Amino acid sequence: MALINRGLTEQTPALGKVEWDLRPDMLKNIPEFQWLTMLNYEYARCCDPIIQAVNLLRKPESNTNGNEKRLPMFARYLARHYPEFPNIPWAQIAAENWVERLGLFDITEETKFYFTDPAWQTWELFDIEARTLPETLTDLAAESYGVFKIDFSQKKEVIAKQFHAWLEQRLREASRRSKELKPGKKRGHPVGRAHKKRKCQDYLKALGGLRALKYWGNVEEAEICTSALYGDSHSWKRAENLADEMFARLSEAWTFAPTPFDPFEACEAFDDPSILPPQSLRNPLPVSYKKPESKKRLAQVKKTVQDNFVVTYLKTESI
Repeated sequence: MALINRGLTEQTPALGKVEWDLRPDMLKNIPEFQWLTMLNYEYARCCDPIIQAVNLLRKPESNTNGNEKRLPMFARYLARHYPEFPNIPWAQIAAENWVERLGLFDITEETKFYFTDPAWQTWELFDIEARTLPETLTDLAAESYGVFKIDFSQKKEVIAKQFHAWLEQRLREASRRSKELKPGKKRGHPVGRAHKKRKCQDYLKALGGLRALKYWGNVEEAEICTSALYGDSHSWKRAENLADEMFARLSEAWTFAPTPFDPFEACEAFDDPSILPPQSLRNPLPVSYKKPESKKRLAQVKKTVQDNFVVTYLKTESI
C-alpha cells in the first residue's frame, strides 16, 4: 500500500474501518429508528467543542468553574447517557444500551424517524434559563409549554399585568393562525421516512469520507486506504461538502438541542420574529453554493469545520 504525504509507515496506525466505512451496508446491522441519534452521535465524535464540554461535565462539580450553564445542551445529554463517548463508535455500543437509552426519550422501533417528544426542539427565550416550545402550526389543539423566571420582589399587580400582556399576545397569534388554516391550503409536510432513510445514509457515508480526508490528508491517500470509498475526485469533493454542511448545522443546533436533533425537518419561525432557530437550520439541505449569499455560507461552514472538526478520538488500527 502506497502511503504518501503523511509519511506513514507499515507500523503507523491507520484510521479504523469502523470509522470511515459508514456506507448503507454497514447500517444493515443497526435498526433504522437509531439512525438519527447515530447521526448526531457520530458527527459529535468529531466536534472538538462538544468533546471538550463533555469532558468538562465529567469532572467533579468543583472543577467546572461555573461554566456548566454555558456549555452546549447536547453535551449534557452525551455526558449523562453515553459514557462511551467519544472513544467508542455507535456500531460498537452494546445493543441493549442503545435500546434502553433511546427508550428514555420515546425513540423506539415504533417511532421510526419521528421523535414523539417535541422537547428536543427547545430554544432560548427571555434569557438563558427560560425556554419554550413552538406550537404546531397544523394542530391548534397542540399544547405549548413555557418556563418563566419571575421576580417575586415585584408587586403582584405588576406580575399579573405582565403575564396578562403576554397571554393576550399569544391569544391574538392563535386567532391569526386559525384564520390562515383554510381547507385545501397547501402547507409543508413532515419529511417522509424513505427520504430520511436515504438522507441518513448519504450523510453518514459522507462523514466517513470527511474523516478519511482529514486523517490521510488528501484524496489520493484516502481513496487508496479506503479501497475507493468514493470513485473520483468530484465525488470526494461532493461528500466533503455534504459532511461539512451537516457538521456546521449540527454544531449550531447542539447549542440549543438537549437531545438528538433532526436536521431533516423544516424549522418554522416562532411567533415573535426576534426568536428564530439559527440561520443554518432554516437553510435547505444540501445548499447550492452558486449564489453570492450561498458562497458566504460556504465560507462560514468551511471555517467551522477547520476550527472544530477533529479525528483525534477516532479508533485506529495497525496497517
